[in-house]
Amino acid sequence: QSKLSNVAYYTSAATAPTSPTPVAGNIWYDSTNNIMKSYDGTAWNTMTNQGTLSGGTTSTFGIYTLHTFTTSGNIVVTDGPKTVDIMVVAGGGGGGMRHAPAGGAGGLIYKTSHIFTVGTHAVVIGAGGIGGNGTTYTGADGVNTTVASTAFVAVAGGGNSHSQDGNSGGSGGGAGYDGGTTDRVGGASTQSSQSGDSGTYGFGFKGGDNTYDGATTGYQCAGGGGAGAVGVNTFSGGSGAPNGGVGKDMSGIFGTSVGASGWFAGGGGGGASTGDYGAGGTGGGTAGTNSGDATDATANTGGGGGGGGCCSGSGTNTSGEGGNGGSGVVIVRYET
Repeated sequence: QSKLSNVAYYTSAATAPTSPTPVAGNIWYDSTNNIMKSYDGTAWNTMTNQGTLSGGTTSTFGIYTLHTFTTSGNIVVTDGPKTVDIMVVAGGGGGGMRHAPAGGAGGLIYKTSHIFTVGTHAVVIGAGGIGGNGTTYTGADGVNTTVASTAFVAVAGGGNSHSQDGNSGGSGGGAGYDGGTTDRVGGASTQSSQSGDSGTYGFGFKGGDNTYDGATTGYQCAGGGGAGAVGVNTFSGGSGAPNGGVGKDMSGIFGTSVGASGWFAGGGGGGASTGDYGAGGTGGGTAGTNSGDATDATANTGGGGGGGGCCSGSGTNTSGEGGNGGSGVVIVRYET
């Protein structure tokens, strides 16, 4: 504890001071978050002499200013460090072609009270993976989204092929079905294994599995993983929906005008031939189909693309093409 000129009381502590009882005008250095706060007679408030942040598309939600990056750009901080909450979402994986599994969602990172130092911090938005199409049965992995190079790395969602295991990724791609007796496994989630904040504050789940049980499956394939849950496994006899894993509800933090009504990183739904197909996971993932082409995941959600159906589609031998994964996004917020 010490005295500062023209300040009645000043202290440095990890938690809000209570003794002596604070009064309006007191100042506290919050050593946990490395920010100065002043007391207004009721609550401790972050002092407004922090740095200025620019970049992206600016909007407001409640008491917060938001900066949303739907394309690559820069976070520029001047006049001192800036404390923000930040979400980083990678591009989702594409769904496979012809009674095919779904793409996994892009990995999602959410961290509160992150401090950006003065300078320019590059934001690179990852594209969604291209769904299986033409003569290519495999849905491609999405692309990583990064902030400040390696400070935040959201890992791309996993893709897949109609007869193979799902690819690993931020959330894993769903498992395929090869018409034989081989079990297929959904792709693993690798987001939480990333170094630093990318893993500590990361979210992602594996894709659904496809276990051969001797029953007719209708060539049903599994759902992609989401940021909030695993992709749904296939069902014996193909009766039951192999849905994509749900994403994360960020509407209370960023509002409903971003993402899919405030949700992000839902997995794609699995496709089929004659079996049931899966719905997309809430958060931009799109449904699979058992006839024709699947639709693309919602842009700037990191959602996974749905798996294509057997026939009546645009691909080779009228195969149903897979949906593209949704592109990534970065959003930062701070008190206005």
